[in-house]
Amino acid sequence: MNNFIITAYSIYLPVMIALTIWVARTIHKNTKVFLVEIFPNHETVAFAVNNLLQMGFYLISLGYGFLRLRIHYSPSYFSQYDENASKLFMTTQKELVEELASKVGGFTLFVGFLLFFNLFLMLILRRSSKNSKLKAQQFQQYAQNIIKPNPTA
Repeated sequence: MNNFIITAYSIYLPVMIALTIWVARTIHKNTKVFLVEIFPNHETVAFAVNNLLQMGFYLISLGYGFLRLRIHYSPSYFSQYDENASKLFMTTQKELVEELASKVGGFTLFVGFLLFFNLFLMLILRRSSKNSKLKAQQFQQYAQNIIKPNPTA
């Protein structure tokens, strides 16, 4: 019997792990700039948050990837239920490629979603940080005007 399930596992796992590592490193490298801006004068905190974000990305991505690992036939895959259907599942290269495309495609979409979610969070934090800085500057300017009124006014 020519069953390609082990071949599918041996292709899916390295692709899933490599994709996770590549995206996590890219996020880690590029998120650093945002976090240093969000946490001014606290680079240690920015780097710690960046490392924690990377670790969280690894855990979520790899966890989801391993959950999607199982390859099993669905009775709907065949026109009618057959006791021997599980033995007939994925016996051609075409079925192998289709199953891998489904697995890797679903995982890639999930990782892409996490990437954009991370970017969205960075943009929200950045905007919040800029608003806080602006409010602090306005308050400081207001306080200075109350203490030392502008003589030209």
